[in-house]
Amino acid sequence: MKKLKNILYIALFSLLAVSCEDNTDSITNPGELSPLPQEVKVSFTDDHATSSPYEGETMTYRLEMPFAITGTVDVTIAVSSSDGTVEADYPTSITFVDGQSAVYFDVTPTDDGVVEDETYTIAITDVSFSNDNYFAWTGANSRVMGVRDIPTPIVTTAGDFVFNFTWSGSSDLDCRLVDNPPAFQYDTGYTTSPGETVTLVDGVPDGDYLFRVRPWTVTDSSIDYAIEVVAPTETRNYTGTFLDLVGGWSMEFVVLEINKATSGATVTYTLNQL
Repeated sequence: MKKLKNILYIALFSLLAVSCEDNTDSITNPGELSPLPQEVKVSFTDDHATSSPYEGETMTYRLEMPFAITGTVDVTIAVSSSDGTVEADYPTSITFVDGQSAVYFDVTPTDDGVVEDETYTIAITDVSFSNDNYFAWTGANSRVMGVRDIPTPIVTTAGDFVFNFTWSGSSDLDCRLVDNPPAFQYDTGYTTSPGETVTLVDGVPDGDYLFRVRPWTVTDSSIDYAIEVVAPTETRNYTGTFLDLVGGWSMEFVVLEINKATSGATVTYTLNQL
């Protein structure tokens, strides 16, 4: 009887051992798993987050990936305008070729013959890969361009050249006219009343001059300004906005660059607003 028990135990253990064996024929082999797509960031990496070129002036932008990949990457570029119409030369598509991690492209605003303030936004609108192992994530995906009109000279006669400077709010902003590079001060507007007037008198020699602003008291973070430029035969206006000024004459900056050139009885002033 004892021997029979041992035989039964041995048979039972044998069955358990067989049932625990890995029967590979009963397992379906799924094959190798496909790798997950890798994220690749495509973004602007130049120093032109904001720029202010003149019409006809070219800005160069850089698109970059953190590493080169196998295959090509096509990036779609779109340019929009604050006035709804874009007058510029630019590519609509940029391609990274196999092994390339950075590409450059140009945007050149063109002269539309209209005096106006325009702002262009240059943006990445789509990224596609020839290799399915990658997908795009855009980092810094846009740039802002404030387009400036080509300066039109003021052609006039001999006489004083006057600058009437006004601004919004109750800040006290001062100004002065100096030569360029600064060595001599030609006139100052340092009154405490709102608004300042400075004059480049008739007798100053031909050359380069600067209209500079020196904030004395600042009460607003955003200040709209206007400079009325009065020549003997013409008046022209320049407007803009100052942001985050600091008072106490602790800062000074150029608003207008001025060039004077005389030919006989004709005096030509070319002004560049910064």
